[in-house]
Amino acid sequence: MLRLFILIAAIILGIQFALDAAEARDRSVDMGRKRPDRRGNERSVAVTQVQIGNPQYSGNGCPDGTMRVSFAPDYLSFTILFDQFVAELKPGSESQNPGTRPGRGGGGQGIGRGSGNNPIRGPGPGRLNLDVMTCDAMIPMAIPQGTQMEITRVDLRGFASLPEKSRGVLQTVFNFRGRTGDRDRMNLRYQFQGPVSENYFLSSDQIVNSNTEVSPCGGQFYLRIQNRLQIVSTLANQEAILTLDSIDGANNAIYFVNWRACR
Repeated sequence: MLRLFILIAAIILGIQFALDAAEARDRSVDMGRKRPDRRGNERSVAVTQVQIGNPQYSGNGCPDGTMRVSFAPDYLSFTILFDQFVAELKPGSESQNPGTRPGRGGGGQGIGRGSGNNPIRGPGPGRLNLDVMTCDAMIPMAIPQGTQMEITRVDLRGFASLPEKSRGVLQTVFNFRGRTGDRDRMNLRYQFQGPVSENYFLSSDQIVNSNTEVSPCGGQFYLRIQNRLQIVSTLANQEAILTLDSIDGANNAIYFVNWRACR
C-alpha cells in the first residue's frame, strides 16, 4: 500500500513538473554598453530585514569557495563576486567541452550544460575551438510577508580578449523558485566579436517591471541565477579569454532590486 502511495505521488509530481515546464518561457533581453541613468527601483518600498541563507552553487566556473553573494545595507541591490570565472583558449591546446573542465560539479543546467559528446572539437583544419564555463547558484531567501522582490537591472564587468575570427557570449539567467514553481526566466545575454581586447561594462538597462520576474509573496523561496561564458574560435594557434571578474576587486555582477506590495 505504501509503495502504491509513493508511486501515485511520484506520478502526480511528474505531471506537475511537466505542466510547469510547458508553461515556462524565457524573456530575453540583450545587454548593452551604455551605463544607464536609472536603476528601476527609485520608488521601491523600504525593506529593513531580509534573511539570506548560504548559497548552493555548482559549475566549472565557480569551484568551491570562489563565489560570494552580498546584499547592500538598504537591500536595493546585491552583488555576486567570482574569483575564477574565466573561459580561455590557449594556443595548441585541446578544445574544452562544456561541463568537463575541473571545478565543483558540472555545467549549470538550463544554459548549455555539456554532455561530454560535443561535436565541436579542436584544434584542426575546419574545426572550431570551444570553451564554456558555467555557474548555477541557488540563493535561499526569506522576505517580509506582503512583499515581493523583483530584479530591475543587471550590471556585469569583466575582461575580453578575442582575436579575429572568434566570438564570446556572456549569458545570465535568473528566476524565483518557491510556491509558484520553476517557471518563467529572465535571459540576459551579450555577444563579443573579435578582434577585441578590453575591460568591459555591460548593463541590461531598466527591465520594465511588467517584463521582469517577481518573487512569491513573502516567506521563503530560492533565487536561482545561472551564468555562462562561451568562447568559439576558428583559429587554433591564438589565445582567447573572456572573464566575469574584476582585477581591481570591484563588484563584477550587480543585481538591482525593487520591493513592492504583493499584487
